[in-house]
Amino acid sequence: MTECVQDKQGRVNIPIVLLQYGLIDKGCAVIGVSSIEIWSRAMWKEYVAHSSDILMKLQKR
Repeated sequence: MTECVQDKQGRVNIPIVLLQYGLIDKGCAVIGVSSIEIWSRAMWKEYVAHSSDILMKLQKR
């Protein structure tokens, strides 16, 4: 977990190393309430699709 400081307008600069690690180039998905996760859009869509498949299989049991 990495903590980042907001500027006066509430913006946060994400370190380049984290952007590269998360495969984030332009767009992202911001997920969370008290803490947040920042995902690349493509990785988030893949995660949601995979999770949905698992939940559907569990529901059928």
